[in-house]
Amino acid sequence: EEAKYLADSKGTQYFETSAKAPDVEELFTNIVIPPPPPTKPETVAHEKIVEAFIEMDKDGDGKISVGELQEATGMTTEEAVDLMNQIDTNNDGELSFEELKAAVEVPAQELDGKALAATIKEEVATGSSKLSSTPCLMVVAVGDLSPAQESYKSVQTKAAEKCGIDVRHVELPHSASTAEIVHFIQLLGDDRAVDAILVALPLPSHVDSPAVLAAIPASKDVDGASPSSQADLNPQVALEVASAQGRPHFAACTALACMALLQAVPDLALRGSTVAVVGATGAVGFPLSLLLLQAGATVVSCHVDTRDPAKFCRDCDVVVTCVGKVGLVKGDWVKPGAVVIDVGINAGPDGGIVGDVAFDEVVMALGAAGHITPVPGGVGPVTTAILMRQTLRAAIFHRIQELSNLARMSEDME
Repeated sequence: EEAKYLADSKGTQYFETSAKAPDVEELFTNIVIPPPPPTKPETVAHEKIVEAFIEMDKDGDGKISVGELQEATGMTTEEAVDLMNQIDTNNDGELSFEELKAAVEVPAQELDGKALAATIKEEVATGSSKLSSTPCLMVVAVGDLSPAQESYKSVQTKAAEKCGIDVRHVELPHSASTAEIVHFIQLLGDDRAVDAILVALPLPSHVDSPAVLAAIPASKDVDGASPSSQADLNPQVALEVASAQGRPHFAACTALACMALLQAVPDLALRGSTVAVVGATGAVGFPLSLLLLQAGATVVSCHVDTRDPAKFCRDCDVVVTCVGKVGLVKGDWVKPGAVVIDVGINAGPDGGIVGDVAFDEVVMALGAAGHITPVPGGVGPVTTAILMRQTLRAAIFHRIQELSNLARMSEDME
C-alpha cells in the first residue's frame, strides 16, 4: 500500500531516469526501506509534511541526513546538527518521516473562554456596584425545562451572583397560549424594576415564537432576539435609531461571544480576513455574519443547501460552526494557522458535551499557529458573561432615562 502511494504520487522523484512514475513492483524492488509517507495523507497539514520530507530526502533513502537538512533549511552545519540532536529521538543521526512529523505537528492553541468570561464578569461587577439599584434580569421559560435549560439556569444564577445582578427565573405553564405569553412579556416591559428580559428557547410548538420575541422592548432585549434588535444590526438602521432614541443596541449574546473570542486572538485582524460561518440560524449564524461584516471581514455563509462547505472553509482565515452536529468540521476543512470557533453543543458518545468540530483531528491540522475553542470551556462561558454585560448596559440606560425624566419633570414644575 505504501509503495502504491509513492508510485501514484511521487515516484518520479525517486527514479530520475524514468519518463513516467514506476509501477509498484519497480518501486518496491528499488526502495528497500519503507518509503517516507506511511499512509495516504490524513489532512492538508499532513500532506505538506509528506511533500516536505520527500523534497528534503534528496537521495531517496527514506531518511534525512544532517547534510540534507542543512541544504533544505539554509542552516549552518552547527545549526543543522543542533536541530538534528533536538528532534532525532532515535539518536541515529538521521530523521525518519515519523520524527519529522512529530517535530512539526504541534497542536493549535486553545482559546480560554473561562478566563475571558472571568475578566468580563469582573468588569460587570464593578459597573453594577456603582448603580443606585441592582440590575434585574428576568428569564422567562414556558413548560418544563430540558436538562440543558436547567444547566444553563444554574450557570446564569452563579454568574449573576458574581456580577451583582438580580436574575429571576419565571416558568409559565406549557399550556400558556401565545396571547398569554405576549401579555406577560408586555407586563415585564412596563415594569420599571425589570431592566432585561430573556426568553428561553425553544418555545413549545403551539406558541408563535416570533410574536413572543417581538413583544420584548428593544431596550430590554439583551439577547437581541426581537425583530427590532436584529434590524439594528444593519449599520444604517443602527445610526438612525441611535440618533432618534439614544438606546443601546443588543445583538445575540452568543454572536457577541464569538466576536469577543476572535478579538482575543493575537495578531488576528478581522478587517480583510475571510470568515466562514457554518450555520445560518437566526440565533447565531445570521447575527454573527452581520457583526463580522461590520468589522470589515469577508463572510462566507454556509447553510443546509451549501454544496461542499469544506471547500469554502478550507481557504478561510476563520471558521465558525454553529450547526449542532457532532464531528461536522474535520481536519481537511481547515488550513494551518486558521482560527476555529466551535459554538456547537451536542451530547457526546460518552455522555459528555462535545461541539461540531472533530477536535483531536482539527487541533493538529491547525498547527501551532492556529487557535481553537474547546467544548466545553470556550464559547459557552463567554456567552453567559456577555448576557450579564448586556443586562448592565440596559440598566445603565434605564437609570439615565429615569434621571432625564426627573429633570424634565423638574423643568416643567418651574
